[in-house]
Amino acid sequence: MLDIVTRDMFFPHLDKKWVLEDGGGGYLELTLVKADPMHRTKIALVQRMPFLLIFRGPSDKIANEGTYNLSHPIVGTIEGVNVVPTMDLMDPDYPGARYYQVIFC
Repeated sequence: MLDIVTRDMFFPHLDKKWVLEDGGGGYLELTLVKADPMHRTKIALVQRMPFLLIFRGPSDKIANEGTYNLSHPIVGTIEGVNVVPTMDLMDPDYPGARYYQVIFC
């Protein structure tokens, strides 16, 4: 399913809850805070416009870099998503929150 994922699948669900599942019964509830387009690569094999997702998670539970399933009640489950912890966005409304990025090229 990763080859058909587009930014348009995520953009309407900004500031909504998503669930990161590790496949072993563990999960982490995240909020989608950004769905930004990226510059298109010149590699001919790339069919979609690349985009970056940023999710905010709780301060008391951490997801390590790895491959997860990402679920949303409307979008469904997207399997095999590579998630990377990223720097704190220093949002004063969410002190101590942890942030994660997902890039689709």
